[in-house]
Amino acid sequence: MAGTGQRVIVGVDGSQGSVQALLAAAAEARRLNAELHAVCAWTPPGGEVAEMRARSPRALHQVWEDAAAARLDHTFEQAFGGIPTDLAVERSIVRGAAGPALVQLADRPEDILVVGTGAQDVRGALRRFVTGGSVTRHCLARAHCNVHAVPQGARYPEPVRRAAARPVTGHLQAA
Repeated sequence: MAGTGQRVIVGVDGSQGSVQALLAAAAEARRLNAELHAVCAWTPPGGEVAEMRARSPRALHQVWEDAAAARLDHTFEQAFGGIPTDLAVERSIVRGAAGPALVQLADRPEDILVVGTGAQDVRGALRRFVTGGSVTRHCLARAHCNVHAVPQGARYPEPVRRAAARPVTGHLQAA
């Protein structure tokens, strides 16, 4: 378990790219004997500006937060079959834009921030346009710690899984 006080912080949004980022972050946390801190950020539909103009019922906020928690859980399920037992893992649900939330959390110089680069196709470009930009670019430009950008399609060795999961296969290869 983590004993160095170092943290590997990873942004998770439920996408395949965030599964790859989570795998890379876990490999780095194991290598450094560091804590793995997975973060899923959420904003109300329409963003915070729309929320300020027309407040949503508090019950809806809970629904959106629960949906973010479900995305985080699902990403761990996809990557590891559950929460890895060989790592110290902290999971956080944060209200706010992903880039600023991750940079604010990764506030120590010894932290390592891991983010996926996202889809580099028309859908990815449209999503960046709608959401106000790239989380990866925001983190690379503003974080005060090392940032690892995991490209879409990168492959990492599958970690040791819980007994009920499929066996370990694969090699460390960057696409």
